[in-house]
Amino acid sequence: MFDVFEIDVDADAGSHSGWFAGSGAIVLRFLNLGSIPLMLWMTVFALAWWLTSVLWHEPAANKDNWIALQTMLRNGAVALLATKLITQPMTRLVDRTELRRSKDLVGEICTISTSEVTDQHGQAKLPTEGAPLLLHVRSRSGVLTRGDRARIVDYDPATLIYYVEKVQQPHVEEEVKA
Repeated sequence: MFDVFEIDVDADAGSHSGWFAGSGAIVLRFLNLGSIPLMLWMTVFALAWWLTSVLWHEPAANKDNWIALQTMLRNGAVALLATKLITQPMTRLVDRTELRRSKDLVGEICTISTSEVTDQHGQAKLPTEGAPLLLHVRSRSGVLTRGDRARIVDYDPATLIYYVEKVQQPHVEEEVKA
């Protein structure tokens, strides 16, 4: 509904320059942070921290800020370990579908959905297992009209535009032979 807390991390596993792909990710992967949804993980962590704080309460912590900080850190560490143990079985339940990247769509066949596609404007629908993707497309070789089938031949990441060319429709006689 709201995309307020949307985080997009694009890390190449082969690259050693990104923190997420490097040694810092070991801790995150150990805690199952990349394996299950963040909000589910945070819910389990918050409940574990709360339960640890309730069960392991020390009245002396209320008198001194330094002891209160130590108690809070201890309870947080115990909650992290409990969260790891609780979320480990959940990793098998999470869908491991690989997301398709924009550049991976080059070569796919789409259908023009606007009245026309020119070198200035146009959209096309690309069928998927779910809802079709609506892509902003441009044509470098003439005008395409609604319903035409087109092949994605290029992608410009700076403008987020796909370039398409018309796919020749087989003639009715060819379809009957096939």
